Amino acid sequence: MAEGTEDTGSNGSPPEPRPSGPPSGGASGPPSGPPSGPLNGPLNGPSPRRPERRWPLLAVLLGGIGLVVGVIGILVGAGAFDSDSNSGGGQDPGQGQATQVRTEAAPTPAQASAPTPPSAPPSTPPSASASSADGTHAFGETWKFPDGVEVTVSAPRTFTPTQGASGHKTGNKALAVEVAVRNGAGERLDLDTVAVRARDAGGRELADVFDAEAEPPMLGFHGSLLTGRKAVGAYGFDLPPGSADRLDVEVSVGFTQPSAFWSGPVP
Repeated sequence: MAEGTEDTGSNGSPPEPRPSGPPSGGASGPPSGPPSGPLNGPLNGPSPRRPERRWPLLAVLLGGIGLVVGVIGILVGAGAFDSDSNSGGGQDPGQGQATQVRTEAAPTPAQASAPTPPSAPPSTPPSASASSADGTHAFGETWKFPDGVEVTVSAPRTFTPTQGASGHKTGNKALAVEVAVRNGAGERLDLDTVAVRARDAGGRELADVFDAEAEPPMLGFHGSLLTGRKAVGAYGFDLPPGSADRLDVEVSVGFTQPSAFWSGPVP
């Protein structure tokens, strides 16, 4: 075959063109068409995440809280926090039981046979002085009433009434006594409730002599007396001639207490 001539087929027709793809075993070229499926990459973004399931964690947390509350309830019911009743105020329970046993032990024969000491007699209203068999007191003595009020009556003395005196008759003997009252009660004392009367030895009641100009004034008690305080009132009586030479004085305080009596000779 001469140079410069083309090679033709055996039948004289031109040769078939060869495929333009790369030979087998060589590097592959760009894909001839679009990809068949979605591509993963920054252009399409991250794949969506499934939502987290928090119910198991919440159930575990509630279960733990319920367990703690149940344990505390059991301890409270068992009295674990009652330190006063269980500890006996800082003492061992065994010691408290031993003390109770000793306290409730039966008395010994010596204790059972010991005589019971006699009880004290009931107290009587105290008095600051002794009284006679008939219940009267000597002048100058003090008597304490049941409510705590103390009364003292002085010995009688004679006095000369002034022109302004009332209750005195000419020829009679004017007698004066002073009555001291100390308020030992727990409340204020109304002195208007203190009444003083006088009788001779024959039991005749004497007339009262009022003399505002006398010294001290023969006016008796008026007003109120505070607790713990003392008041003195002067009282005058008119003794007729020929009466017995003895004077009895009765003093009452309030309306519910019994009266007290003083008696003595007349000067």
